[in-house]
Amino acid sequence: MADFKTKRIEYINNWPNIKRFEAELQYEEKFRSINNGTPFIPFKMVVDNNEFYNKAVSFLIDAVESLGHKPNHSFEFIFTAYDIYSKSVYSINRITNRNWRLTPDLCTLIESDTNLKNAFSNLISHIPQKSLQYLFVGIHKSQILDRSTKNSLGAEDSNRLALLNKVNSNYPNDFANYANAIRPGSRLLYHILTDSSVSIDSLTYHISFEDQLHILLSGYIYSLRNDTAHGSAISITKSSMTNMATMANSYFAFLLTYYLFLLLTIDHISNNKSQDLANLAQNITLNLNNYINLFGHALSK
Repeated sequence: MADFKTKRIEYINNWPNIKRFEAELQYEEKFRSINNGTPFIPFKMVVDNNEFYNKAVSFLIDAVESLGHKPNHSFEFIFTAYDIYSKSVYSINRITNRNWRLTPDLCTLIESDTNLKNAFSNLISHIPQKSLQYLFVGIHKSQILDRSTKNSLGAEDSNRLALLNKVNSNYPNDFANYANAIRPGSRLLYHILTDSSVSIDSLTYHISFEDQLHILLSGYIYSLRNDTAHGSAISITKSSMTNMATMANSYFAFLLTYYLFLLLTIDHISNNKSQDLANLAQNITLNLNNYINLFGHALSK
């Protein structure tokens, strides 16, 4: 840690004659090696006069421009785009309530096209272990647990609450006992996010796709955005802990938020919704394959 404290101070004191952080260089080199240097292919968008749509697209451009260097910045920019546009179409100022309200609509859109549902499920099935660990630690905090267990009206979903409480009670947030606590607890979360049911202590909990989206949007994405915006953790690109696994967390958060944002735009702007949803499924599959090639084994670390 002391070496990185010195390195960060030297970096700013010597600017612009700096020595780059190794993890950033490793990520950039790997990024350039995938699909001829373009591992991310944007979904084709349409021209529209809507003020908030155009504001959101401007931040989407920032997100795409940052992706080859700092995926954490890409996530921040795409979340801003999502926030701007979702607020304009739902007219709910408080984002926690807005997330709860729009989740069933996103679920309905995704499930309206079999290929799109399969593409989203495949994307979720490749959530990095680092992201699962982040979510696992998060749901041990009452505020994040509370956000993850509400329905579209902001009322408590008893099944989801019981399920996540069972995760908490069976697997403590104990880094000193990582192999028997955080690792199996986060793997249980993987099954919660990818399976239709899980059995814990002889009890079977049924899980809907809507449950999974609530946990991902309100528990994972929104919490990660808050921790980033409020400075709850050190910048992931300037930390001694930074590696391809931490980069994968930001990249996955970017991808998931990007596609939820696109769903909203298709739902409210598209003139051919069924075709656009079909095209979106293809785009998810394309970018998911490149994402898997980019991070490889880092997704499981």
